[in-house]
Amino acid sequence: MPNTAAGYYFADGSTPMSAEDISAAEATAAEAVFSGFQTGNYFFRQTVYFTATGTFAKATYPWLRAIRVRLVAGGGAGGGTAATTSFGWAASGGGGAGGYAETFITDIASLSASTTVTVGAGGAPASNAVGGNGGASSFGALCVAGGGTGGDASADNANNTFFIVQGGAGGAGSTGDFRAQGGAGTPSVGWSRFTTKHFPGDGGSSQFAGGPKGVPGGVETAGTKGAGGAGTAHGADEVADSGGAGGAGEVILELFA
Repeated sequence: MPNTAAGYYFADGSTPMSAEDISAAEATAAEAVFSGFQTGNYFFRQTVYFTATGTFAKATYPWLRAIRVRLVAGGGAGGGTAATTSFGWAASGGGGAGGYAETFITDIASLSASTTVTVGAGGAPASNAVGGNGGASSFGALCVAGGGTGGDASADNANNTFFIVQGGAGGAGSTGDFRAQGGAGTPSVGWSRFTTKHFPGDGGSSQFAGGPKGVPGGVETAGTKGAGGAGTAHGADEVADSGGAGGAGEVILELFA
């Protein structure tokens, strides 16, 4: 219906709206759009990232009505390798990725004024030793995931024609609305018959990052964001070496009004 002196009509010709009413409605709609996406009766307002252990203070966000917690634990380190003799080789397994968990918290009134946010450390590698395990990540006791385990170490395999060294297992999400296990580190493989070949294991992938690929030649490739560290490998007459470090975990808080 065309405009009249009374204002603007709805498409069905019913109650008219003034220009002022339309402006107010448009402003309300714009505010909803710019405040973020809507989940049920909650509007997204802000994301807080924790890459190191810290504290979430509820009073900092007086408008807070809900929190979506997403977290990954630390990844395990790749295994180390022994020193090799003439015609020997060594190749270690990759570390497992940290577990994943998420939960949606709506009872903000019952949430502690300060909640400890723990970010799991990545597993530490060691020369000629099994890779260190990753640490657990958590948001208080409401959302928890366990770290990945380190890859196995490799001995000098001069007298073996074929050899496999196992990778570490992925950690598991233990508390939350949704929980997932981190990817396992892949095993290393090598053989020496007419020629010597040796391939280190890859680090396991986490929900936040892909696992690094193992590279022969004594390369130590670390994981990121909860992924496991890669194994390492080298040929004859080399000193002992360590694998790649596991990736530290991360905790992501999506805050809703």
